[in-house]
Amino acid sequence: MGGSRLSLAMVVAAAGFGTRLNSRLPKQYVPLLGIPMLQRTLSALSGCVDVDALAVVVNFQDVEYCQTEITMEHIEKVVCVAPGGDKRPLSVRNGLRALAEKGTWDLVGIHDGARPLVTLRQAAARLPMASPFPLMLVDGWLSRMRSPQELQAKSRPWQAGSPRQAYRV
Repeated sequence: MGGSRLSLAMVVAAAGFGTRLNSRLPKQYVPLLGIPMLQRTLSALSGCVDVDALAVVVNFQDVEYCQTEITMEHIEKVVCVAPGGDKRPLSVRNGLRALAEKGTWDLVGIHDGARPLVTLRQAAARLPMASPFPLMLVDGWLSRMRSPQELQAKSRPWQAGSPRQAYRV
């Protein structure tokens, strides 16, 4: 990567209905300490210096509502709010298309809008490395493995993270 930083845009997939949660609200709008999960997610990612742009994908009927909320909350890195598809892969595709209309980036990442407890360190760790398997020592140290089998070779306790979804474009 030489001394210059690669640009990174993130698609934040939040078009689900949260039916397994059995809530009156879709999961991404359920409040945590009074703040909707999606707002917490967007604020965390927007606060990461390694993230340059965010495309938010929500249910078709929520696009205008989310645009208004994002503007009111001054989440500056959101470049677009796009309607989702019938399934998550279609929603991600819609987010990628919306990003392509807004500009170009070296890297594009995908993050779930209902995963609000992402830290700046975790967001930066999504940048492409040798492996798609992020693993953390129980004490919090982050490492990347080339395969899940390498986990068995470690002598210290490890916690598996979600598969990394960031790609060089």
